[in-house]
Amino acid sequence: MALRTKDHVTRTHHGAQFRFSSYTDRGCVGVATPDGGTVAVLDSKDPHGPILEFSHPEWTSFIELAKTLEV
Repeated sequence: MALRTKDHVTRTHHGAQFRFSSYTDRGCVGVATPDGGTVAVLDSKDPHGPILEFSHPEWTSFIELAKTLEV
C-alpha cells in the first residue's frame, strides 16, 4: 500500500509504516519495524523498489558500526 506524506511516498511492510529522517528532504532510507523481529529498509529515492530485511542483531551491528565512521 502506498501513502503520500509530505514529499515522500511511503509504503507499509507487514503492517508497519516506514519512517524517514527529518534531517533531509532527499536521499535517505526509510526504516520500518514490522512484527516478526525484523527491520525493513527502503531507499526513499526508489520508494516502490525492493525492501531489505535485517534481523535486529544485524541492524544493531550496522548502527554501531555506522556510529564509528567519520562522515
